[in-house]
Amino acid sequence: MIRLICDVCADIPVEIAKVRNIIMMPMTLSVNNSEQKYSAENFDAKEFYDGMRNGNICSTSQINADSYINFFTPYLQNGDDIIYVCLSSGLSGSYNNSLIAIDELKKEFTNCKIHSIDSLGASLGEGLLVLKIAQKIKENCSFDDIVKYAEEIKHNVMLWFTVDDLKYLLQGGRVSKTSAIVGTLLNIKPVLQCNAEGKLVPYQKVRGRKKAIKALVECMNEYGLDIDNQEICISHCDALEDAIILQNEISSIYPNCTFVIGQIGAVIGSHSGPGTLALFFIGEKRFV
Repeated sequence: MIRLICDVCADIPVEIAKVRNIIMMPMTLSVNNSEQKYSAENFDAKEFYDGMRNGNICSTSQINADSYINFFTPYLQNGDDIIYVCLSSGLSGSYNNSLIAIDELKKEFTNCKIHSIDSLGASLGEGLLVLKIAQKIKENCSFDDIVKYAEEIKHNVMLWFTVDDLKYLLQGGRVSKTSAIVGTLLNIKPVLQCNAEGKLVPYQKVRGRKKAIKALVECMNEYGLDIDNQEICISHCDALEDAIILQNEISSIYPNCTFVIGQIGAVIGSHSGPGTLALFFIGEKRFV
C-alpha cells in the first residue's frame, strides 16, 4: 500500500489526518533552550502561544537524514511504498536531507517506491497539498500518477498570511528594526505570500486587523480558481475568532466551498507568532 507521510509542519488537524490515513512525522522543538519532541498529538496551542506572549524563546531544527531513515524504515520493511511531503525547501533544509535518506533507503529496499515532494509551502499550505494527494490515493491512482499530479498541482497551491505582531518577523530577519517599530506604532499588518520558490515574501501592508482579513479575501478573489468548489484551508496561531471571521467572509461570497480550519503548530508559529492568520487555496501559478 501507499503510505502518505508529511512532517508535522503541515498542521493538518489530528482527527482529519486519522480519517484520511495521513502520517505526520514529529520534529524537534526548543523552548528556552530546552529540547523536546514536538508532534501534533501533544501540541497545546493555547499553552504554547501564551508562553510566547510571556516571553518564551522558541526555535526548531530541520529533520536530519538519520531521522528520516529511522522513521521510514518500518513502513518499507512492511513492503509499503512511501510518498513524503516536506516543508518548503525555501524555508528549511529538511527536504534536501530527505533526499539523502531516500538515496540510502533505495539501496536496501529495492522493491519499494519512495518519493519526497518539496511542497514549496508551510502550515496548511503544505497540508492542502497533502489532502489533495490523500484523495488521489483514496481513488486508487497509481504511485507514479499521484507523484506526477502532486508535483504539478503544488505550484497552484496559494499561500497567504498576515501576522498580528511584527516583533516575530523582526526576530526572524523578515523586517528591519525600524520597520517593526514604525509598523507597530501605525498598527501595520503585513500581508505576505509564499512565492514560486517556496520563500516568504511581503505582498502589501494594511492598517488594522480587519483590513488584513479583508486583504486575504481579496487575494483569493483575484488569484483563486473555481473557489466555490474547493476545500479551503485556514490556519491560525491561537486566533480562532479571526479564523471564523475569515471563513464567514469567504462563505458569503462562495457558499459552496468547504473548509479545514486548524492551529498553526509550533514550528511555523515559532517564527510568525501568536495571532498569525493564514489562508490557502488552489489558484493561478505562484509569483516568482
